[in-house]
Amino acid sequence: AQDRAQRGPAGDRAAQQARVDLMTPIVKGWSTELANEICSLGIQVHGGMGFIEETGAAQHYRDIRIGAIYEGTNGIQAMDLVGRKLPMRDGGVIEDLAGQMAEAIAGLRDADMTEMADRLEYAASDMKSISRWLLQKGATSTDDGMAAAVPYLRLVATTVGAWLLAKGALAAHRLLAEGNSTYPAEYLEAKIVTARFFATQLLPSVHGYLPTIQAGASDLYAIEPGFLR
Repeated sequence: AQDRAQRGPAGDRAAQQARVDLMTPIVKGWSTELANEICSLGIQVHGGMGFIEETGAAQHYRDIRIGAIYEGTNGIQAMDLVGRKLPMRDGGVIEDLAGQMAEAIAGLRDADMTEMADRLEYAASDMKSISRWLLQKGATSTDDGMAAAVPYLRLVATTVGAWLLAKGALAAHRLLAEGNSTYPAEYLEAKIVTARFFATQLLPSVHGYLPTIQAGASDLYAIEPGFLR
């Protein structure tokens, strides 16, 4: 999208730049958060030896921890998404993204990947509805909006991840059907399995973010700071 924004057809550059602007906090926030989780799991897999220096797993965890802090903390990235990027074209940029997801969903149905299509459609619908809810509530400039920012980023990012994996699965399905010899069949089949695993095991988490996004900020201010001392 960045390349297209700079060198694509003149009439499409603004839309491509808007996609870059929307995706920047999502990519920064989600990928660094997942990297922390993955490195933590790496320590867990190694057990006690992962916690000490023998395997090197602990070093990876220490090294990646800064990823969610550099270039703006992940909380700042989430606030940027809600406060600046969601309101672009009054939500039109995120609506365009949902429209592209709809194209992938139709492709999944044509390829008989019905379960993946259903899961992605459900998540994309939640993404669209909660985005409209945030805009209608004027939450982009309120405490309620900022309180919703992190779970909203996670919801959108996880849905985007499922969509991109689905696109990869569709490409793999097409190549398998064509008998393409550029990639081994096992590699292409693994792309489909990975996308299906994500859709069935990880994507459903997005629905749990809805009540958190809508909860508001009141409880964040319910206890006076001095009470915690």
